Amino acid sequence: MARNTKDPNQRAALAGQFNELQSQIDSLAQDSGFGGTNLIQGSPDDLDVVLNEDGSSNLTIRGADSSSAGLGFSSRTFATEADIDAALADTRSAISTVRTNTATLGSSSSALQTRLDFTEDLTNTLEAGAASLTNADLTEEAANRLSLQTRQQIGLNDTSLAAQSETAILGLFG
Repeated sequence: MARNTKDPNQRAALAGQFNELQSQIDSLAQDSGFGGTNLIQGSPDDLDVVLNEDGSSNLTIRGADSSSAGLGFSSRTFATEADIDAALADTRSAISTVRTNTATLGSSSSALQTRLDFTEDLTNTLEAGAASLTNADLTEEAANRLSLQTRQQIGLNDTSLAAQSETAILGLFG
């Protein structure tokens, strides 16, 4: 749009909009933190993720400076065609940098998601195994109790039969 006009006032207004967008990029990058970590601010943080309980395996996600300076933007006046061309070149370069940064963060995100899925599957397997062991123990205990009750009942029946037999034998002799 700036190339289509020679009016210095209109070019200055367009340069002001361009520079305002640069300021908005800086604000967005600065405000994009979560939990005290900001991976895209002017001085980006790194995120260290511990992947096991003893800390011997971890993943470090490196932040990328996505401020206007980190993306290669500088304030422009659009006073000349060369300044407009430089702003266009800065914009193309910034888009390429953002795509690269996005791919890098996406790769780290994918690695974390894979670990999370594995951990959830392992947890589910262990919980199912523990439930099976608990159920097996309860079933075994129920079978043992039934067996004991049956033996006690048989013992009572045997005692009753023995007493009846004694009475019958004594009745024959007496």
